[in-house]
Amino acid sequence: MESVNPLVSIVLPTYMRSQKLRETINSVLSQTYSPWQLIVVDDNRPTEPHAEQTETTVREYQNFANIVLIKH
Repeated sequence: MESVNPLVSIVLPTYMRSQKLRETINSVLSQTYSPWQLIVVDDNRPTEPHAEQTETTVREYQNFANIVLIKH
């Protein structure tokens, strides 16, 4: 019987740390475990510059269906 790896969900809350987001996402992408999903939770206020920067950064990874953005 073949072993199946369970899906791992990584929840990444972010608040006023958009400058570190790309580094963190790239760290997740470099992991060897599969399958996984990354859920980025934007806790910034919609009017803060960090909210826009977070969305822009996550949009750079739109080719990865297992990376999603949730605006809290």
